[in-house]
Amino acid sequence: MHYLDSWVWLEYVFGGDADAEAETALENAREDDGLTSTIALTEIDYILRRDLDTETADYVTSSIEDDDSVRVVPVSSEIALHASNIRSKYYQRRERELSYADALHISTAIITECDVIHTGDSDFEALEEIETVVY
Repeated sequence: MHYLDSWVWLEYVFGGDADAEAETALENAREDDGLTSTIALTEIDYILRRDLDTETADYVTSSIEDDDSVRVVPVSSEIALHASNIRSKYYQRRERELSYADALHISTAIITECDVIHTGDSDFEALEEIETVVY
């Protein structure tokens, strides 16, 4: 199973430098079960509203929610508490500033038994618990 961090969706929508890689990650997720978190929806919605407009944000988040091949997982107590442990393990001030949201992404992927996380965030590199592809 492929976990898609918010970066994948945003890179694809904005057509950034790695949009081809983001598109490949989306295709892989659609072919081999994809998963993302409600936290990703929050990040995507906020950034699209801030940088583009409400219509685009609503369209993209609705498209993600309606995509039968990518499941959107809510944050449970189990995921939240696991995220606390992940952040404690990997956070290093001024070196690896793993955010609470990033810890929730990682924990969602681990708890749901994803095989890989796709992201553009270097704070996800070298995780012991799960394979990460950082673009």
